[in-house]
Formats: sequence, structure tokens, C-alpha cells
Amino acid sequence: MVNLMLTDKACDKVRSLISQQDSHDLLLRVYLTAADHGYRYGMAFDENSDPAQDIEMAQNGIKIVVDKESAGYLDGTQIDYVESLDGGGFTINNPNLKVNNGAGCSCGGGGCGCGCGA
Repeated sequence: MVNLMLTDKACDKVRSLISQQDSHDLLLRVYLTAADHGYRYGMAFDENSDPAQDIEMAQNGIKIVVDKESAGYLDGTQIDYVESLDGGGFTINNPNLKVNNGAGCSCGGGGCGCGCGA
């Protein structure tokens, strides 16, 4: 099991983004990819998970999936959604790992490359 926590604001934003998609039965996939100097966070909506490769969990009605490779690195991670004058975005606080985009995904702030459709 992975201890991955979404704040109430992050849950609200994920629910809002899911409601804008064609399918409302989506999983939030959280993952890491290799980058030039370490790792990069990623978040995307997914319709399926593979029990052989993924760990599924739920929080406040949101289905979250993490691939088993990323799971150990994401344990203890908190995902928040922060709004500012410049827009809003997800922030990822991981006490175990330093990554390239420590500010996390910028969903909802004028476009996002994480695949969530924002």
C-alpha cells in the first residue's frame, strides 16, 4: 500500500476536472518518470489499471492508481491544489524525493501537460 494523500482542495479540483471529461468513471494516475537530473512527477486520468503493475486506492471518492515502480518513491506524498493571482496548480510535497518540477503539475493554470485535460 502507498500512503499518498490528496488535500480537500486537490480532491475538489480533481472532481471538477473529471466532471469535464467524456467519461466520469476515471482513475487519477500519479507516477514518476526519469528526467535529466532525477525524476519528474506526472498525473493523468486513466480508464483502466492493471493489478499486476498498479496499486489502486481511493480517497474521498476519487480512485487513485500508482504503478508499482513509482509506489515506493511516492509513499508519504501529499498533493494539494493552490490558487494564486497567476492561476492555480497542483503542488506535490514528497518528503522522500527531490524532483525537477517540485511545484508539481500546473493543471488548471492555462494548460497542462499531465494529460488531465486542463
